[in-house]
Amino acid sequence: MSEIKLNKVARADDRTLPVFGEVDRLRLEISRRAHELFEARGRGHGRELDDWLEAERELCWPPAEFAEGESEFVLSVGLPGFEPQEIEATLTPREVIVHAHHGSERKGKRRGRVAPSWSELRSDDLYRRIELPDDIDVAHARAALRHGMLRIILPKLATLRPVIPVARAA
Repeated sequence: MSEIKLNKVARADDRTLPVFGEVDRLRLEISRRAHELFEARGRGHGRELDDWLEAERELCWPPAEFAEGESEFVLSVGLPGFEPQEIEATLTPREVIVHAHHGSERKGKRRGRVAPSWSELRSDDLYRRIELPDDIDVAHARAALRHGMLRIILPKLATLRPVIPVARAA
């Protein structure tokens, strides 16, 4: 059994968990920051996606990899420095939201004998949202954290094919 908390939401239109509002707020912040980057460059066309990705990196997104197999999707998210109990994933049939958050007791804590003077490690409060290309079987998803890499196995929803009787020649 995984130590990662998985919130399994059966319906894609069920947006009652607080994480959905948090991610919506974060997307607005990313949009605002991407627009600032765009304006700072002088509104030149052709680099809007770069501005958006830079805004995501600045604000919250940890690196991720998404792979598709025949019967499942595999999402890997880099979360170095997080413990399993600090990670929560919310799954709907069409999206995954990963939230990693250090408790307040870790802020300002010394690492070993010295406290960092500065750090580029964004490790206080991270989110990653992935839209899925096909529905998943939320109930059978599983997750594990190993060496700072969160791996979530997302079984594809089995599509039932109607049984068509085949007539045999007499």
